[in-house]
Amino acid sequence: AFVAGKTRESTLALLQSLVDKSLLNADVETAEPRYALLETARAYAQQKLLAEHEGDLERRRHAEYFAALAEDFNGAYSRSISAAKPPPGARMDAETLMSSINRELDNVRVAMDWTIAGGRQVKLGARIVGAMWRFFVARSLYAEGERWAVAALDALVPGETPAIESQLQLLHAMTAAFPYFMPVYRRVNHGRAVDAARRALVLSSRAGDEQLATVAGGILVMNLCVEEHVGEAAAVAKQTVASAEHSGDPLHVGIALYFQAFTVALRDPSAGVTMLQRAYDAYDRAGFTYGRAYTQLALAESAYERGDPASALQSTREAQEYYQGIGDWSTLALARAQAAKYLCASGEMRTARAAAGDALRIAEETGDAAVIALALRTIAGIAVATGRADGAAGLLTAADVLLARTGRQRVLFALREYQRIDAAVDAGLDPAARDRAAREASQWTLPRAIAEASAVVDAPDAATLLSPWFGER
Repeated sequence: AFVAGKTRESTLALLQSLVDKSLLNADVETAEPRYALLETARAYAQQKLLAEHEGDLERRRHAEYFAALAEDFNGAYSRSISAAKPPPGARMDAETLMSSINRELDNVRVAMDWTIAGGRQVKLGARIVGAMWRFFVARSLYAEGERWAVAALDALVPGETPAIESQLQLLHAMTAAFPYFMPVYRRVNHGRAVDAARRALVLSSRAGDEQLATVAGGILVMNLCVEEHVGEAAAVAKQTVASAEHSGDPLHVGIALYFQAFTVALRDPSAGVTMLQRAYDAYDRAGFTYGRAYTQLALAESAYERGDPASALQSTREAQEYYQGIGDWSTLALARAQAAKYLCASGEMRTARAAAGDALRIAEETGDAAVIALALRTIAGIAVATGRADGAAGLLTAADVLLARTGRQRVLFALREYQRIDAAVDAGLDPAARDRAAREASQWTLPRAIAEASAVVDAPDAATLLSPWFGER
């Protein structure tokens, strides 16, 4: 943004003069130079704004600027995936705007806090949060996205701004389980997510937003599967697929088929795999790399459940490269943990330990206790597979404690894997020994739990941990 009434050149000259006077700091190492007020100058300027009763005006301008940035990103992203041949430069525009949001995330958070938490400009704040829904899920900022969605929905009058409300309801529904496309955890109060998905589907359908309605239908299907409402999930999935096929858009078809596959797999696993492959092909035609990546994760888990860990491992490779490339560390930690599980099942213990240790380090970087719990569970599986049932018992307990603290529960394939490891621990330990291990682990601090897990995988420091098979971060 430039100073009103001034050219780019005069604005840059003004900024440089402020730098020369030591009133601004300039960061010229980034792709675009960034300027920041010194704290003393910032405090003085804030006092002047408040004294002249212009503080709220400037904050509103700040919020409006970042609302426009978020809406530009949301629109560019939608256009970039809306057809097999998006407008020239559309994908580049979306990636550039995604990077802009990354750089400006602190500013966006300040704008949301002032508008929503401060109660000053609720509709403006809701616009920002609604337009950020793709960003929050693409970056696996689930807890933050859910928090802002709920705050905005609580502040808005229902039905007053249906287009914004549909985005907020969708964000709420998508962030109640991690990851939304293949949940391993859900919020304890997950029932609200089902209601949010239903509301998002109704609102987006009324507004004629086919893309949003297709996503909302898919998310409703997945949330119903998580809640074990299989009959309703199948009915919604069938309707969503019919609407998508009528649209003729390969992106819509891919989304609808992907989520329907989970309902079909409950009755016929092989038919579910076939449907996932059809979804992958549709995403490929649409050029939707994100969809291809998460479909590969689902195909990998299906192969593992069929007793084919080698094929499962192969399917995870494209997904890992993608999530590493976009910096989605939470989903990358999930993908690496899954790869470690497949390697362990294949008897490749050395590489499995390296992969699991890598997943643990990535999970630490996210700071998300539930993602760390996932890594601990994976390493518990390696522990029990290598004759360390006592270590596995402690790690499972530590993972349970972390999940309880975050109000989350295991679901679907994550619950099945936990039950397998739990049964193996019971077979390897007498009840008294297991109780002792559990009591001790329940008192571990998070650093202690990570240290115990690292010991199981013989994990050195993060700089030397990564094996050549996985590449470098």
